[in-house]
Amino acid sequence: MLRARLEEADRAVEVIRGFVTGPAGDPDGVQARRGCLLANAAMELSSSLPEAAAEARRSYDATTALLVDAIRRAQREGDVDPDVDPAQAAPAVLAGQLGLLVLGRVGQDPAALAGMAETLLRGLLPPP
Repeated sequence: MLRARLEEADRAVEVIRGFVTGPAGDPDGVQARRGCLLANAAMELSSSLPEAAAEARRSYDATTALLVDAIRRAQREGDVDPDVDPAQAAPAVLAGQLGLLVLGRVGQDPAALAGMAETLLRGLLPPP
């Protein structure tokens, strides 16, 4: 899904922004409280089912690789500071997004989530 969005998008930074702000995108918080199936399953099953942990790691590795590509593209497009190291920023973007998912799942105010997402983006992917 992320790959398709990147292929179709005019600007990579908008895809990254949508990925990070997704948990805060519903003003009523219903979507945020539902969470993400992969994240929910990984948190519940990884300690007891090694195959669940392995699948989660595989998925997160693939997502991180896509985010590295997206950050590089956003740099080429002039939307992200060229001094940002995509290999360092991408896993941090993923970790931040997963944190927002967890906070949304427990009922954090959607407006607060949106503010956290914007702070995360400004800190990890500053414009040039």
